[in-house]
Amino acid sequence: MAYITPEQVKEIRKEIRTKYPKKDGWKISVRGKDYMCVDVSILEAPRDLDCGDYSQINHYNLSELKEQELFEDITSIAMRGNHNNSDAMTDYFDVGWYFHLSVGDWDKPLVVKTPQRYIDRMNEQLEFLDC
Repeated sequence: MAYITPEQVKEIRKEIRTKYPKKDGWKISVRGKDYMCVDVSILEAPRDLDCGDYSQINHYNLSELKEQELFEDITSIAMRGNHNNSDAMTDYFDVGWYFHLSVGDWDKPLVVKTPQRYIDRMNEQLEFLDC
């Protein structure tokens, strides 16, 4: 039976937020659901992720997405320590925990924000060029 502890969810949250910090323009929600699922939602990003305002990402098929590397990295962090011994042909499902990845949330669309430090640096470069 799928099961994930709140401590494991906290560890996943900590690692994702360390790699994608708010100061760089990221806001990522990592929630445990019913002790058997990890939900990761990218709510703010420093660039357009080319997925629209809200999109559920199929983490088994990331090859066709523009931000494939980002989604693969988040998936690998969230799935570390998980197992999947399922066999759909015999209707046997054995996972450590389930994982859902989305861009935006059903009631909160993705917000694209450029961090202020990048804006300041661009303004400095423009001022230099004006001289």
